Amino acid sequence: MMTMKNNSEKQNLIKHKKWFAIKVKYKCEKLVRDRLVLKNIEAYVPLLKTIKTYASKRKTVEKPIIHSFVFVNVSKQDYKMILSTQHVFDFLKIGNELTPIRNEEIDLLKQVVGENLNVKAEEKSLVVGDPVEIIRGNLTGLNGILTEEKNKKEFIVELPSFGIQLRIEINKAFLRPIQNKQLV
Repeated sequence: MMTMKNNSEKQNLIKHKKWFAIKVKYKCEKLVRDRLVLKNIEAYVPLLKTIKTYASKRKTVEKPIIHSFVFVNVSKQDYKMILSTQHVFDFLKIGNELTPIRNEEIDLLKQVVGENLNVKAEEKSLVVGDPVEIIRGNLTGLNGILTEEKNKKEFIVELPSFGIQLRIEINKAFLRPIQNKQLV
């Protein structure tokens, strides 16, 4: 009987967990994530692999795409434990209210991290300022605004829960103009 009660309590805790962004010390994102995981807290840092070239070697490094933030999936009872972690400053808030982040936005970050865009450009009639949709790759279906015209196109993804825009350089072959000029 006790295990059933414990299982139902665990189910309730899982249902009440939400994603939040926590502000951390610059360049300590991975360290904070690892410390939170040791405390059995689900933590996520979106990292992109880049290649650093030095005088005599090349090295692959993982860098956060959003500096000074770690995302945590927690319930209210975990707040104090998170804030007591070294290098954690505070939860991201609007006014005095904690700002939860939708699961879809965390999924979007995970898609951005996993995307590899190495395709030749196709000519399309796109103009800076046009609303566009990504039609290929892990980011398929995502809407944004074309911001810059080069050999490649730059695409802005806005995450409204915490007001950050991701600027993603993307091949124009992956974009199509949105007929309805409104972004959802």
